[in-house]
Amino acid sequence: MIVLTCSNCSKVLRLKPKYAGRKFKCPKCAAVLKAPKTAPAAPQQRSDNNDDFTMRYDNLLSALADWEVRAPEMEDVA
Repeated sequence: MIVLTCSNCSKVLRLKPKYAGRKFKCPKCAAVLKAPKTAPAAPQQRSDNNDDFTMRYDNLLSALADWEVRAPEMEDVA
């Protein structure tokens, strides 16, 4: 899917890939536009997303444990 914005009226347009490189009219304002020759690359999803989260979570827990060990004792002042 090719997604672009009309430069005249700012309408978001979605085109099928077969229309890449072709001229067309905006359905809202009739401005003549040209679709890009190729669709922008879709962002790649990381397959290790869960592993990355787990690693960061473990690092956070480790840092908190270290902080608790080094934290000074607090006295109750009543």
